Amino acid sequence: MDESQIFEVAIVGSGPAGLTAAIYASRYLLKNIVFGSLIGGEVALSADIENYPGFKSIKGFELAKRFQEQVLSLGSRLVNENVKAVEREKEIFKIRTENGRVFTSRGVILAAGSEKQKLNVKGENEYTGKGVSFCATCDGMFFKDKVVAVLGGGDAAISSAILLSEIAKHVYLIYRRKKENLRAEPMWIQKFEERVKMGKAEFIFETNVIEILGDGQKVNGLQLDRNQKILKADGVFIQIGSKPETKVVSSLDVKTDKQGYIVVEAGQKTNIEGLYAAGDITTGSNKFEQIITAAAEGAVAAASISEWLKKSQK
Repeated sequence: MDESQIFEVAIVGSGPAGLTAAIYASRYLLKNIVFGSLIGGEVALSADIENYPGFKSIKGFELAKRFQEQVLSLGSRLVNENVKAVEREKEIFKIRTENGRVFTSRGVILAAGSEKQKLNVKGENEYTGKGVSFCATCDGMFFKDKVVAVLGGGDAAISSAILLSEIAKHVYLIYRRKKENLRAEPMWIQKFEERVKMGKAEFIFETNVIEILGDGQKVNGLQLDRNQKILKADGVFIQIGSKPETKVVSSLDVKTDKQGYIVVEAGQKTNIEGLYAAGDITTGSNKFEQIITAAAEGAVAAASISEWLKKSQK
């Protein structure tokens, strides 16, 4: 790929927001390039997706594959590398990848998504990869016929617990608040409750994990704050939310809210000229972090940047 050419739009992130932005950018006949090491982003790591229009149920990797095929068919360039930094020199953006390559573009759509939040307790770092995981789809099969715990109360946590209940001997879903405060879709909760009735799983509410225990080689339990109980477990899947991935634009003084989400206007425009943002990284869509809202924001961002490019050429 010729790194010397200037693209009209560089899209940082290859999840639903970024790939949809690429589809629309191509339809607006904009020369665009997409960066991301995992095509589909978190979608590719999802087990079953049941809330995306047109599919009663579809595997995450399959939906990601369809996104990719459509993007490539329209002429977008895909670079399977993560971006290290986005910088601006006069009216041109420079996109530096983690592999040291540099690309240039007139406009940028930032769709880098979010990164998993850590629990930040003793044992978490020590046992990551040795029983501590952040991805049930990736690591679930390592816990066949074993006892595992899932931490969290959102869609990611409960869908992960459901998947694991089909593999593990028993699944604990540990949530720090009451049942009525669960943030997951009611249908996911209902499905998990079916696993509870089958004896494959159980809820533990109003409880925090304060330490992840192990024998030095692998996880063997969790220290809970409630009654100082020790829960025996072979693995723990941490699904307590995520935080927006904004490090790549740290040099641009992009406006964010108190939680670190990039503040966008109706057209997904940021406070930086030529920089637009879409997906889980933004304050848009009422922070309703879903595939469909990410895709919608990607489409809006592409339409908006197309108009901006037209005006800036005059």
